[in-house]
Amino acid sequence: MRAPTPLCELIGACSVPPSGITHREALTCAAAQEPERLRRIAEMAGARPH
Repeated sequence: MRAPTPLCELIGACSVPPSGITHREALTCAAAQEPERLRRIAEMAGARPH
């Protein structure tokens, strides 16, 4: 029996993972959400007096 393929290898070798979206699309989606997440974190930090 073969050892399980590492996840990074699967992502690199497979353009369409079982979820149905490509790795590039997943990265683009994450990048699009990042500014909003950072803004919320900054608001929480700014709204909390120290």
